Amino acid sequence: MTFLTDEERAAWKSALSVESNPLLQQAVDTYGREAYELVLKVTAAQGGTEPVRWWKL
Repeated sequence: MTFLTDEERAAWKSALSVESNPLLQQAVDTYGREAYELVLKVTAAQGGTEPVRWWKL
């Protein structure tokens, strides 16, 4: 697992923005809006960093 600082998270959010990186529009068109929005959701998550064992879900 990699834990990002707030600054690192902001840098990734900016890098994954279609507005700041128009070349990503091709990826959105290829892989779908749903996959792109999932990536954005993960980068914006502020959840805990505790590992969760799959057998306890």
